[in-house]
Amino acid sequence: MNLMPLIPCGEMKENCSPSPEIIHQCRRQAGIHLPQFYHCRQCRADACGVPGEEAKKIARRLLEQQRYESALLQLGRADDKDDEWYFIQGKILMAMRQYASAHQSFREAVRRNPGNNEYRAGALEAAVTLKKHQKPLYRFADWADGVLHPRKKM
Repeated sequence: MNLMPLIPCGEMKENCSPSPEIIHQCRRQAGIHLPQFYHCRQCRADACGVPGEEAKKIARRLLEQQRYESALLQLGRADDKDDEWYFIQGKILMAMRQYASAHQSFREAVRRNPGNNEYRAGALEAAVTLKKHQKPLYRFADWADGVLHPRKKM
């Protein structure tokens, strides 16, 4: 979420902009419920995307909170995709049990940064898990676990 100060113009020209202290206080209070965007001071209505570092930071926090779909949506808002972006996407997809897609994401992270052992470990874990969960017994166990223990969605 991006709380922005008012630009006094048009019908609102008689009102004044809030002070930076008030904006900061509002963002802090809203941050209890929704991740806040602190990158810019004044945004344009036609701006799109979120700076990559901010989107990745928020996605990691949502992943830690087990809010997987929200983390994936937030990550998708990033204005660029680098090796770390694909690695985070892989971690989210693993948590969502989408092993084939997770493996593809980890492989892309490794392709972009072949020397990163953490990315390689993620790709290996995804490949092993994917192969293991293709067996009928594991597929049934995954289904039963999903029925008995639904995951948090948002």
